[in-house]
Amino acid sequence: GTSASGNLVVPGEIDGKPVTVIGDGAFDGCDKISRIINSSDQPLSVNWFWKIDDYTTVCFKDADGKKYYASDEGVLFDKGKTGVICCPASKKGSYSIPNSTKSINDKAFCDCSGFVEVSIPNSVISIGDEAFYKCTGMTSVTIGNSVTSIGREAFRNSGLTSVTIPNSVTNIGDFAFAECERLKSVVIPNSITNISNHLFYSSGLVSVTIPNSVTTIGDAAFLNCAKLSSAKIPNSVKTIGNEAFSGSGLTNVTIPNSVTTISWCAFCDCSNLRSVTIPNSVTTIGWYAFQQCSNLEVINIPNSVTEIGQSAFWHCERLKSITIPNSVTTMGDNVFSGCSSLTIHCDVSSKPDGWDEYWNSSDCPVVWAKETAVAETEASAVKIYASGNTIVVENAREEIIVYDAMGRLAGRDVAHNVSTINVDKSGIYIVKTGGTVKRVMINQFGN
Repeated sequence: GTSASGNLVVPGEIDGKPVTVIGDGAFDGCDKISRIINSSDQPLSVNWFWKIDDYTTVCFKDADGKKYYASDEGVLFDKGKTGVICCPASKKGSYSIPNSTKSINDKAFCDCSGFVEVSIPNSVISIGDEAFYKCTGMTSVTIGNSVTSIGREAFRNSGLTSVTIPNSVTNIGDFAFAECERLKSVVIPNSITNISNHLFYSSGLVSVTIPNSVTTIGDAAFLNCAKLSSAKIPNSVKTIGNEAFSGSGLTNVTIPNSVTTISWCAFCDCSNLRSVTIPNSVTTIGWYAFQQCSNLEVINIPNSVTEIGQSAFWHCERLKSITIPNSVTTMGDNVFSGCSSLTIHCDVSSKPDGWDEYWNSSDCPVVWAKETAVAETEASAVKIYASGNTIVVENAREEIIVYDAMGRLAGRDVAHNVSTINVDKSGIYIVKTGGTVKRVMINQFGN
């Protein structure tokens, strides 16, 4: 109990049974104990001494004075000072871990909210799970260049504002920098191949550069990083996990051509996202992939895509035009639900069997391709193409009508051997003459 004071003797046995372990939190709040003496004939397995104010004199010794533990500035170490065991929660200010230290144990500095700065020497090889968890006052940490592993939740909910991870680190545990709300920048080294699950979840990151050594971005790695406006994803990345960037502040995304699947909710709830570039390596756009990206205006679907999952573009309210290539054979339900401004252009003449009955549950306008025998016959004679900002139609037999991507009339002309219609904006136009319908891309900045 907290009333214990002075010298505390741990008996060699209780009721005839040897004492070999002191349980978790056995000395919580016992700040009046000056020395703990182990009277058994073996070192005890000691777990945590939470909330003792100073470990300088709280060193385990047997009756003959043999020392099993050591301390440094009140921090508890093993006998040779090679491993940090526990730090008093009341410790404040800065602390430099001794050069003899090789490991920082699990929870060693957990809840030390008064810490401001910690220096980890080059002698340290591993940082344990939750080692600096809830060190809310710690704004700076220097990690030595011999550290190879950083444990799960190692710096979670700490006060770090920036961190440089040395090239020696090859493994970082899940949630290691999660909920670090003041963390604005991080340097990820080329030694990292996997950005672990929830690594920066709900952190304050503003931008991040992912090195080209990384092949996997884990589930929810940047989930709810609301201030993250920029993230460069290299071509080395093959997997972007579920919810990887969900709820982030990204404004533009270019998915590398090494990725084949856009996972479940990978970019959902990104309310600042305006444009997405998808490469022709992608075959699957997963469920909810871009759900509630309410400001998304520009996205391309390449003809490599064969499947678009349920609610993939649910409530993308500013998306005005999208083209579904004829490669898409599977489409889930409610894909475009709530897309109130959208016109859908399909490179097929009717709904394929693999598309869900409710794929277009909001009844967005759909422009289907005309692939009838009559159209094919006429198409062999009629030629439609773009030249600068002019749509050219050759060998038309009937009136030519041009619509923009929103279905609005953009121009018309009577049939000539060669007809030209000028348009004043870049974009996709639908040209119709008789039974022939063709989409034409106008690019006023080059053709």
